[in-house]
Amino acid sequence: MPKGDYQSQTLPTELIEKIDEYVENFPKYNSRADFIKEAVNDKIEELKERKEIEEKAKEIELSEKEKAFVEELMKKHGLE
Repeated sequence: MPKGDYQSQTLPTELIEKIDEYVENFPKYNSRADFIKEAVNDKIEELKERKEIEEKAKEIELSEKEKAFVEELMKKHGLE
């Protein structure tokens, strides 16, 4: 990202200390910023996936209700 596309945020000291400890002990991350960027991106993806799952579950639920309705109509009209 270009330099002008950054904003800073304030985090509690306790959280920063936990992040720093993780960064220090795991060489995957070069800096606190790398860790935070990945953590935020992971959380955004998780929330997107959760939303998709919830939407799919609603579709399935609706499909089940539709199926039950059709079955009820078929029974009512002797079309079993």
